[in-house]
Amino acid sequence: LDRATDLGGPGEAARKDILRVLLRQAGPTTMTVSEEDTQLVASRAHGFVGADLLLVCKEAAMLAARRVGKLLARAEEDGVQEGNLQITGKDLLAGLARVRPSALREVAVEVPRVRWGDIGGMGEVKRALQECVEWPLTRPEAFVRMGIAPPKGVLLYGPPGCSKTLMARALATESGMNFLAVKGPELLSKWLGESEKALQALFKKARTAAPTVIFFDEVDALAGRRGEGEDSKASERVLSQLLPELDGVQPLRR
Repeated sequence: LDRATDLGGPGEAARKDILRVLLRQAGPTTMTVSEEDTQLVASRAHGFVGADLLLVCKEAAMLAARRVGKLLARAEEDGVQEGNLQITGKDLLAGLARVRPSALREVAVEVPRVRWGDIGGMGEVKRALQECVEWPLTRPEAFVRMGIAPPKGVLLYGPPGCSKTLMARALATESGMNFLAVKGPELLSKWLGESEKALQALFKKARTAAPTVIFFDEVDALAGRRGEGEDSKASERVLSQLLPELDGVQPLRR
C-alpha cells in the first residue's frame, strides 16, 4: 500500500474519553460513576485499548447484575426494580482487575499481589526503588523542578533468597504498572536469530503497554561478558540486541 497509518494505544486522556462514551452508551444505570472514578480507572488502565475498556465495562455490568441478583434472592417481594441496576466505580475497578491489555495477551503476564508491608526489613532498598520507579509517576513535577531525569532501570544483586523477586513484585503492585517476569534462559534458543527476535518482541510489547516493569530473573544468562565460553558468539548476539533495547527505554513520565 502507498501509505501506512499506525494506530497506537490511547493515552490516559483518550482512555478517559473512551470510558465516558462507553458509560454514556450504557444508559442512565451508570449515573453513579463519578468523574473521579472515571479518571482513576483511566489512569490505571495502562496499555488498554478501546476493546479492552469495553470488556472492563461489561465485567463491571456483570458484577452489578450479580449484586442486584443477590438482593432479589434475599427479598421476599419485588423491592428491587430494573432501574436500580447501577454500575459503581468499585465495579469498574474490579472489572479492570479481570481484563488484561490486548498488547500483553501474547506474552505471559503475571499479576503480583505483594505489598511493601509483606516484606520485612530492607527499608533502604524499598525507599530507593520507590524513588526510582514510583516517584516519576506520582511526583513528576519534582523531577522537572530539579532537572533530574528518572533512571531507566535498576539492577538488584545479592545472594539467593534475599527478596529480590519479591521486591520487584511489590514494586509492580504498589505502582499499579504492568508486570512482565522473564527468566533469562527462557529467551535463549538454539536456532539462529530466535533469541534476538524474542528479546526484541518482549521490549516491543512492553513499550506498547507502557508503563511496564520488565523483571529479568537471572539476567546474567543473557548479559555475559564478550568473548567468553564456547557459545560466545551466540551470547554476544543476544547481548548486542539487549544493549540497544535498554538504551531505547524511555524515562518514566506520566
